[in-house]
Parts: sequence; structure tokens; C-alpha cells
Amino acid sequence: TRYWRDWSSDVCSSDLQIPEDEKGAVVAECPASSAAYRLGLRPRDLILSVANRKVRNVEDFIRAADNPGGGVNVKVTIKRANEEKPIELEIR
Repeated sequence: TRYWRDWSSDVCSSDLQIPEDEKGAVVAECPASSAAYRLGLRPRDLILSVANRKVRNVEDFIRAADNPGGGVNVKVTIKRANEEKPIELEIR
């Protein structure tokens, strides 16, 4: 299951308090039982970068997170409540 989406087409930016000119991918869901949740990702987080690659939309996120080998930890920069925060996620 994919737990992210492009905020510009699916989520009202004013609901998330995201400036109109800021780009990223919003986490739509992140079940408490998921590895991503245990590592710090939360619903409504704005993903700004993956492995130092800017994320402007869901397609950018999918490309940046695509790892055919699996099991690699990558730095993900998110924005939550107007604060940027680095977290490390395992990409499978």
C-alpha cells in the first residue's frame, strides 16, 4: 500500500499550512503498525527530500525511493508543523 500523495492535487495546502510555492509529497496514511511510523513518519508529513534529492511531488518521491536492491536506509527530510526534520527510513 502506498501511503503518500501529491498534496497539490489531493490535499488543500491551507489545511496543511503549506505555502503555495512549497513542493513535496504528503503522507496520506501511516499506520501505527508500519515500519515508517516506528521510524518517525506521520500522516500529513510533507516529504521534502529523499537521499538529498528534492521531492516536488509523488513521482519525485517514487523515483528517489526506488531501490530494486531493497533494505537500504536513506535520509528523508520532512516538514511537520512548519519545522523541518530529518529521519532515516529503510527503503525496501
